[in-house]
Amino acid sequence: MEINNNCERLLLEEQRKISLTQVSSVDGFNEEILRLTIKNKKVVIKGSGLKIAQFDKGNGNFIAEGNIYQIIFMGEKKPIMKKIFK
Repeated sequence: MEINNNCERLLLEEQRKISLTQVSSVDGFNEEILRLTIKNKKVVIKGSGLKIAQFDKGNGNFIAEGNIYQIIFMGEKKPIMKKIFK
């Protein structure tokens, strides 16, 4: 499966390898969960035996391998004061 969205690219190969572009940071990871930021949006990847195979912060290319069960895209994180004072 391949998804392109505003120059962001996600490629999932047989639920065993995931490639993403424009990743600005890896916010946390272990063998069951990867937390990433792409253009101020959070992405969570869940699975088992997950490991980061490649991450180049300079160009944003990211590759992880393992058994991938779920990919969650979250909206842009807004400061709490903006939420309170709409």
